[in-house]
This record gives sequence, structure tokens and C-alpha cells, in this order.
Amino acid sequence: MLAADVASYICEMTSGAMPILLYRVLRPERATLRLSKAGERWRIAELRCHRNQEPSPETFEFVKTWLDQTQEMVEMGSPQLVDDKIDPDLCPF
Repeated sequence: MLAADVASYICEMTSGAMPILLYRVLRPERATLRLSKAGERWRIAELRCHRNQEPSPETFEFVKTWLDQTQEMVEMGSPQLVDDKIDPDLCPF
């Protein structure tokens, strides 16, 4: 479902009506990640692998850990997210 719907998000994204981000996850397995904003925080709205298959629990936890770590840095007031502040082992992109 996600792959077919990606193009449909463009108008909503550019208008600001739907604050979402799309990422290509490269590990532990390839997947497409859609984040949506809930209040001030981002949440995993959808995570799908090839042919819209569900990701493994390992991939889901990996992405969730990355998202939590990144949001904590933003909330702490980090002026920018640079490579030396993010654990490279926790960056799936």
C-alpha cells in the first residue's frame, strides 16, 4: 500500500496539511518509513518492506530506537544533528 500511495502524499506534504516525512531504510533490511507528526513529536505511521511486507521485529525496533534517539537530541536543544553526536550503529539510512 505505501509504495502506491507515496505520490498521493505530495500535495498534502507541500501544502503543510499533512506533516509527514518519508525515508528509505537501508538496514537491517530495506524498507520505506513514513513518519507523521503527533503534537510536537514524530511517530512511525508506516514501515513496509519489499512488496508491502511487514518488517521484521528487529527492523521495527531498530527504526524506533533511531527515532527516539533523534527526538531526544532535538528536545535537548541540539543546534544540529551531526554524525559525531548520533551513534552510527543506530542510523538506518
